[in-house]
Amino acid sequence: MEGYVVYRLKGDTVVVQQLMAVTDAAYAALWGYCFGIDLRTTTKAYHRPVDDTLVWMLVNPRQLKREPYDRT
Repeated sequence: MEGYVVYRLKGDTVVVQQLMAVTDAAYAALWGYCFGIDLRTTTKAYHRPVDDTLVWMLVNPRQLKREPYDRT
C-alpha cells in the first residue's frame, strides 16, 4: 500500500478528509480518483499543507481555489 484517501460525498461534492501517499505516483493517482468520481462537480479538501504539490499536477491550476487560514 502506497497511500490512502478518506473522503465523503456531500451532494455533488467530494470532501477529501485525509489523503496520504508515500510516492508522487500514488499521490497523483489518489487525487485522480477523487476528481474522477462520477456525478460530482466539486472536490474540496481542508487542512492541506501550504506547500501542497497538487497545484503543480493540474492541467489548469487556475481552477484550484486556495483559501489559507489559521486557527486563531
